[in-house]
Amino acid sequence: FHIGCMHMIPVIIRRGAWMLIAATLVARSSERISLNGQWQFRIDETRDGVAQGWAAKIPAGVKTVNVPHTWNIGEYADHEGTAWYFRSFPMPALSGAQRVELQFDATFYRSRVWLNGADLGSHEGGHTAYWFDITPHFRTNNLLVVELNNQPGPATIPGFAMSLRDGDNVWYDWWHYGGIVRDVFLRTSDPVMIRRQQ
Repeated sequence: FHIGCMHMIPVIIRRGAWMLIAATLVARSSERISLNGQWQFRIDETRDGVAQGWAAKIPAGVKTVNVPHTWNIGEYADHEGTAWYFRSFPMPALSGAQRVELQFDATFYRSRVWLNGADLGSHEGGHTAYWFDITPHFRTNNLLVVELNNQPGPATIPGFAMSLRDGDNVWYDWWHYGGIVRDVFLRTSDPVMIRRQQ
């Protein structure tokens, strides 16, 4: 060991300590809040829920279901089309400039999401996670609304197989379960975060 390298030891120690402190802060700055459990649910046979204002208000005729959930078991086993989910929850406790994301681990198949009447966006794909930054839309009491459609078509999976035959009567050895089929949760974080590092 060369004596000339001695001056580097405090720098290396300081860098190592800083990395350890930073890692600890990152670990403490994120919290996951589950939104699984009881939601309100309603089939939308006529697909006019948006026109009737369901994005901002729970309609009459809803049923209580437990998320994760699929409507293709039980009463609505054969339903292909649109259905809605509604969940009320209080504002999480935030400190400083923390941000909040809403994450869905999977919904089938096309989704559109609102929080307190604000259109957060949409997603297509039944087996992929997606999220929204919902920090600007929080209130003391919140209403989360999800519209889902599981109807296959020529441009969807598995509907693409329809283009391989004449007519629309194509049999699949697979079922497109509609619903919020995996976990839903809020994630709080500091203003700066690293996502999907590799």
